[in-house]
Amino acid sequence: MNRINRIIIFMALLSTANAQTKDREYYLDISKALGYSYGIEITNNLIQEKFSDLSKKAFMAQLEFNLAHDKAIVAMEDEMATKMDKGKTEFKTQILNQISTQLDLDNFSYSEASEYLKNFKSERIFGEDELYNNFVQILLRHNPRYREVPAKEYLNNYREKFTSNNHDKSKGLNLSIEYPTSWIKQEGKRPNILQLIKSYDSSCNLTILIKDIIVEMGMDKSTLSKEDRDYIYSDAFADEMISDVFTYDYGREYVDGMGLEAVADYSYDKTKIDGQPAMLVKASGKLKRGIVDMRVFTINYLVIYENYIINVGFMINSYDENLPDEKKKYELLCELISSSLIFTEKW
Repeated sequence: MNRINRIIIFMALLSTANAQTKDREYYLDISKALGYSYGIEITNNLIQEKFSDLSKKAFMAQLEFNLAHDKAIVAMEDEMATKMDKGKTEFKTQILNQISTQLDLDNFSYSEASEYLKNFKSERIFGEDELYNNFVQILLRHNPRYREVPAKEYLNNYREKFTSNNHDKSKGLNLSIEYPTSWIKQEGKRPNILQLIKSYDSSCNLTILIKDIIVEMGMDKSTLSKEDRDYIYSDAFADEMISDVFTYDYGREYVDGMGLEAVADYSYDKTKIDGQPAMLVKASGKLKRGIVDMRVFTINYLVIYENYIINVGFMINSYDENLPDEKKKYELLCELISSSLIFTEKW
């Protein structure tokens, strides 16, 4: 590991010592992200001081980092300063002084500085490197702009890609879908659910489900004639499914089968995802989770591709009876995510 990576990681670990016992994980995350940000600042300043021909590049790198993440840094500094009962300047100065006494920065070489700036934007601003991804995720989760309008994070190209290639539950279908970098990815627990992807506060989640139509109809592929197989894999079959099976009434039955109570705001539409025919159904209702009645708004895209039914499903949650606000907050983002679905084999 080169010197600059050690600096950044040391910064993150050093700052975690200031987290309080209460809400430990929350404040540890803030400390890690602030440590990461301060490490970026120190390094870019150091490069500007030591290497004149890299000075402009380091200055621009820091400017871009600030434009991307300064609002999150300020918000986190406010939280930590309040928690520690210190002024922001005092808090930051204390951390920076600790670094200057712990690390020998004089031997930071030109080659290290040049390598550090090489992929600065993609790796350290967008987190497209495993080493920095978690730090960037935390910064994005604390950005007030993205908390207020989650779609902005996605539109600003902070995205991760899930692919079903070689997934145990993919049934041989290769697809990809993009979601916000700040979201959390988990394996689906049910047999047909490939992935559960949710916002950091679990107020919105995405599930990706794949079913084989032939299997669901109780048929064996090996017993089908070539003519039947070709038809099931054709666009004509997909169009027939949408026209004759995925009707308004079927959509309502689908929503009822989700276990929602007091279903309202039901809507049905036909659309296309990656050129494939799809049914779009939306509804709100109550969902029991243990002893808690949770208000939810669901958005489900059922897409037909060859012999597959793919469900891209969203659930927007509200424990505080503010579901209309949460719906308004996430509905555009759900549309953007669903529109990113691509069937890899088509291209």
